[in-house]
Amino acid sequence: MGLLRRFFGNFEKPQGTMGRVVVAMMNRGHVGIAAWGLSHLDLRGDEHVLDCGCGGGANLAKFCRCSPQGM
Repeated sequence: MGLLRRFFGNFEKPQGTMGRVVVAMMNRGHVGIAAWGLSHLDLRGDEHVLDCGCGGGANLAKFCRCSPQGM
């Protein structure tokens, strides 16, 4: 499998060293839009939140901190 194919394949299912790099890139790249979206939510702490799975999990961690009783 070529290097580019392995790299882009990690956006679907991150694995290994290259997967960790891709996850870090996704988390960094989503910071701005995620902060914007979160700023438009009025979370009380008991909401149930669905994360559709785009990115490396940083947004899910933020939602868990913002809504700890909703898990």
